[in-house]
Amino acid sequence: MSDRIPAMIERQHPRFPVHLAIGFSGDQFGMGTLLDLSSGGCLVESSAGLHPGDCVTLRIQLSVESSLLTVNAATVVWARSRRFGLSFTRIIPAERERLRGYLQTLDVAASKRVLLLMEGDDLAQRLIGKLQPLGCMMRTARDGLAALKEAHRFRPHVIILDLAIQAGGGLSIVQRLKWSADMQNIPIIVLAASSDAGMMDRALSLGVARYLMISDGIDPCIEEVKSFLTLSA
Repeated sequence: MSDRIPAMIERQHPRFPVHLAIGFSGDQFGMGTLLDLSSGGCLVESSAGLHPGDCVTLRIQLSVESSLLTVNAATVVWARSRRFGLSFTRIIPAERERLRGYLQTLDVAASKRVLLLMEGDDLAQRLIGKLQPLGCMMRTARDGLAALKEAHRFRPHVIILDLAIQAGGGLSIVQRLKWSADMQNIPIIVLAASSDAGMMDRALSLGVARYLMISDGIDPCIEEVKSFLTLSA
């Protein structure tokens, strides 16, 4: 069997949102974050200077337990700011089979979409580490300006919001989401650093489903996510 992927059929394959570490080498070297993935290509965010036409080898960390998945050759199709679209042009059959199996798990997980709205990486990574083993698909937005756009594109079943998010303001984001007919029934879990009663009352009055303290750890949040995902199944 050929290890080349026909260019004409790449766009026929569904893409799945992910949040995975990726490294690349070849015309350019660097590290980045894989934001979506299909059997024919992917979307990468990186500070490395990739340009259309560059050919690189990709190594993708599918999970902490598994070895890196290798795509022998991928071509940069487009580049916008820190984001790059790549087309897979060569992958050996064994790795293609691993990729196919991983994408099947994402297909099953399509009913477990969680949107993380938070500015800092530490809290987001801790949540991702707990949610990925549950089969959740996740996307992140770092400010209020990106929150609505990402919410409408991703169609999450649950939203987790760090109240300390700066651009746009935490409760302002809640208000705008609840004003949207498509978003108003999506449960929002707020993570707060302060137990201010007035802030809590305002958040709940805006339609927040749960108001949790970051100081209590992330396990209560994970349990709430699991509960809401069960209700949406």
